[in-house]
Amino acid sequence: ADLSRKRLRVATRQPEAGSHRLFLHLLAQGGVRPESLDWLPRAVHAETELAAIIRDGHADVGLGIEAAAIANGLAFIPLATERLDLITFRRDAFEPPLQTLLAWTRTPEFAAQATSLGGYNIANAGCVVFNA
Repeated sequence: ADLSRKRLRVATRQPEAGSHRLFLHLLAQGGVRPESLDWLPRAVHAETELAAIIRDGHADVGLGIEAAAIANGLAFIPLATERLDLITFRRDAFEPPLQTLLAWTRTPEFAAQATSLGGYNIANAGCVVFNA
């Protein structure tokens, strides 16, 4: 609701992007009509582009990831969390390429990189969450 009250310029992702769909859902939850906002005329196609548009003063706000905000020196207010899973055939899970990838997700270097980006919780990286 603050977005419409303060007449902030809003940058958004393309309509097919998950972050755009989430943004519309959050607006609906907050009782805000999308047409009441001051949208930039062109949607952007990457989180980094969205952050750069805000950093450069072309927009005031946008829904994106913390890592892009941090990389561009922007403030970040978390509104939602998202879980990402790697889905594969069981037979492939034990092959060397995937085992190498999973082993890498358990290294201190991977943890340090995720921490430096910001916004990533890797506590369960490499864990099997569903086995059918």
